[in-house]
Amino acid sequence: MNKKIYLVSPERAESGTLETLPQTNGIIFLKNDDLIKSDQVFKEDDLVCITSEASLDITRERIIDKTKKAAIELLK
Repeated sequence: MNKKIYLVSPERAESGTLETLPQTNGIIFLKNDDLIKSDQVFKEDDLVCITSEASLDITRERIIDKTKKAAIELLK
């Protein structure tokens, strides 16, 4: 397994959103615009978090696992 942890956020996250996160080794920070411009996809083993609903649609489009996509849609 090659599990990665991603945190996706809009270009302008709410004040304190990212600054208050604890130091987490290995976390990959992505901005919405960078994700849109990339060919990044999120694999089944990846952990993907978002800081805002503004990041939800673009992130969901990049998730390969259909079960995860369905769960997100159900909860949305």
